[in-house]
Formats: sequence, structure tokens, C-alpha cells
Amino acid sequence: MPEKNNPSMIDTVVFDIGRVLVDFQPDIPLERHFSDPGLQRRLKKAVYDNPAWAEADRGILPENEILKRFIAADPELETEILAAYGYSRETIRLFPYTEDWIRSLKARGYRVFCLSNYSRRLREETSEELRFLSLVDGVLFSYACGLIKPDPAIYQLLFRQFSITPEKAVFLDDNADNIKAAGEQGLHTILFTGYGDAQEKLETLLAF
Repeated sequence: MPEKNNPSMIDTVVFDIGRVLVDFQPDIPLERHFSDPGLQRRLKKAVYDNPAWAEADRGILPENEILKRFIAADPELETEILAAYGYSRETIRLFPYTEDWIRSLKARGYRVFCLSNYSRRLREETSEELRFLSLVDGVLFSYACGLIKPDPAIYQLLFRQFSITPEKAVFLDDNADNIKAAGEQGLHTILFTGYGDAQEKLETLLAF
């Protein structure tokens, strides 16, 4: 494994998961299972755009409470909301570049971690799409710690749990608020807008 002799050099790469290493597309199952565009929009608002979705990621509330909050957003659609929630596993698809990207960084001696807002249920039901996790040095899921990005506490927990020096680490996320919070905690940051752009920016950082 390559050595890193410069004490100021970045030695750690931290990835968000959703829309960075895997695609997250709520429209896919909604369009697949519900033919009416108006119904698709209502279901997306009730489930995926609902603040309760983030609470599912936090992992504190029981699932039945999360479902109650989804249904409360559009009570006429209770049956359809429960069905849409059941199809949510279909929102996740592994990007074709993910495994090779991680392997390349590991082969060059970098530590690689993941920090993600993710629910326990989705973690369990999308394990095949998350198979790249076997390649990384560690992962901190929001549901496992009761914290969600951009709470500064989740970044501090990441540092403690994996002995990460923030000034020697770079964090990639597609959410601007998460990136801002990470920067305030001392991490180098890259706002992910696409693989090509992110890879180029990462390589520029790693060159120093």
C-alpha cells in the first residue's frame, strides 16, 4: 500500500451515498406502479417530500409512526401511500463507476468511509445495491446514531468513531447544506454534481 509522507496531505475520502455512489430516484417506482401522473405527484409529496422521510433516516421514531405521518399528509390515499412506501426499495440503483472508484482510491493508500442519511429499512432492503460497502473502511448511517446531516454532531461522531483528522479528509455530498456543515467542521469538501466533475476535483485536492 502506498505510503503518505507529507503530514499535510489528505489521507481520507468520505462519501455520501445517495445520489453520489448510488442513484436515488423516487420517480422510478412511482411511474412504474402508478399510471396517473397526478397520483404520482401526490404520492411523492406525501412520502418522499415529507419531513417524516428524514425522520425515518434519523432512526428514532418507530416505523408505524413514520407511516402515520405519511398518511396524514394525504389521508385519502392511505392504501396507495402504503403501497408506495413498500416500493421505495426500487428508488436505489448502484452507479456503474462506484466500485472501481473506491477500489482505485484504496489501491493508492487512501482510507475510504461513507457518511449517509439512510433509513434502517432501506438499508436492509437495498443491500445488493450497497454491496460496495464491503470495500470501504467504515460507514456511519444516520439511523444507527440518531443523527442526520447537516447536524454538526454527526460529523464529530464520524471523526471520533474512525479516528479521522478533518483537515486531512475530503467529503463529497450532493447536498449543499451538508457540504456547508462539513466545511464548518474542518473537512475539505466537494459538492457532487456528477462523477466526472467530482473525480476531477477530487484528484486536484489529492495532488497537494
